[in-house]
Amino acid sequence: MEIDLLCVAKKFRNKGLAPVMIKEVTRRTNLRGIFQAIYTAGMELPNKLTTVQYYHRLLNVKKMASVGFYSLPTNNLSIYEKLYKVPQPVKNNTCVIRAIETKDISSCVIKLNSYLSKFNLTHYFEEENFTHYFMPRPNVIYTYVIEKNNEVTDMISFFIIDNIVLNNDKYKEYKAGYLYYYFNESVKLEELINIALFYAKENKCDVFNILNMFNLETILQECKFIKGNGSLNYYLYNYFHQKYLDVCNH
Repeated sequence: MEIDLLCVAKKFRNKGLAPVMIKEVTRRTNLRGIFQAIYTAGMELPNKLTTVQYYHRLLNVKKMASVGFYSLPTNNLSIYEKLYKVPQPVKNNTCVIRAIETKDISSCVIKLNSYLSKFNLTHYFEEENFTHYFMPRPNVIYTYVIEKNNEVTDMISFFIIDNIVLNNDKYKEYKAGYLYYYFNESVKLEELINIALFYAKENKCDVFNILNMFNLETILQECKFIKGNGSLNYYLYNYFHQKYLDVCNH
């Protein structure tokens, strides 16, 4: 089960509503028999598990410079446009890059879970929730696979969030793509990330964001990501208390 984006209207902020909403979410989750959770926050809270850093890859250089997302010298934007030009995926006769299809779900679930099992803390997907989270929906989620000899060998996914731009006469919004989940068998990770960048650009994303987790540290320089000023903190809820109770019961 996943809960995302707790939002409070601006006029109701700083009135203690967020803790009330979190308590209600916890109550409803408990009714489903779920008593532990992993949650994230931008702020520093007690008992932090880890912190990951945001990195950004410019796709539309002029627009992102104009909206103030990243400071670039305006007289040399053409140089940066060449620098951040997204490479087109290499096409050959041995593999096909395409959007994921229903027929791919079973094998992708197995391969994704196998890849994620290498890490200490991660999701485990079943076919039902994999279908919900990864099957493409325009302007929401995009998933691409590499197929070789009628077998899916690699998968990459990203989701899109629209952002409002304030106080800019030229642009009122920009699209940000966020790397989601992936696994790779037949291509290097940087090649797989470049495939995501290409399709994010094709789907009108202006910037592409990742977190430095799941081995992504290795591709930051190669794929021309820029370190951001934002980070995300991970926390565990009720894990240690539950573990203590389990020990006592035995």
